[in-house]
Amino acid sequence: LAALRTEEGLEYNFLADLTAYDDNPPVADIPDYGLGVIKPGGGDHRFVVVYQLLSFQNKDRIRVKVRAKEGEAVPSATPVWKAANWLEREVFDMYGVPFENHPNLRRIMLDERWIGHPQRKDYPIKRYQRFQGSLPLESFGLEDK
Repeated sequence: LAALRTEEGLEYNFLADLTAYDDNPPVADIPDYGLGVIKPGGGDHRFVVVYQLLSFQNKDRIRVKVRAKEGEAVPSATPVWKAANWLEREVFDMYGVPFENHPNLRRIMLDERWIGHPQRKDYPIKRYQRFQGSLPLESFGLEDK
């Protein structure tokens, strides 16, 4: 990714978006109305991390997809684009994809006590988690005054 930003002639200097999706096969087969059964999925590589990059210099855009296995760390893009910081945290929070050398990889949207990653295809739809009390301020890097 760093080469896409720094290589002369490419200069994709803006990270427009960073997201992911679960390419795991669905729990049930999907019929395709008489033509067989659709079995989507990424094989051994369950997750796909997607980077949307823009080059203002060249008036161009590119989409880069990186496949990752369950538990496999993807190199962090934070050293290349600071904007990747919170976007990678969101992917980690929703899908559980870890990013290697991320400066602060922890949940960003869900409570730190949350169990699981709700955007995964195998996450139970009717799962309910109740939390008592409130989070300590220290978990947000704050102190009680």
